[in-house]
Amino acid sequence: MRCIGGGRPEVRLALYMAALSAARCNSVLKPFYQRLRAKEKPAKVALTAVMRRLLVYMNHQLKALQATQTDTKLQNSKIP
Repeated sequence: MRCIGGGRPEVRLALYMAALSAARCNSVLKPFYQRLRAKEKPAKVALTAVMRRLLVYMNHQLKALQATQTDTKLQNSKIP
């Protein structure tokens, strides 16, 4: 039996609550959670998978935002 103990506890706690809400209400993550439960995965395992999905999505959004800000800075520096 594995347990989650490493990493940043503040992030893990925030992700847990967000994943719990997403597993109940989000139109994309709710079917994902239900599909895992239908495969007889334990609830905590399915919720952890939702947490991971949220984290990957947030990291992707953060990179896209940083790229947009970098592009904007480059365009502003080229203006005479």
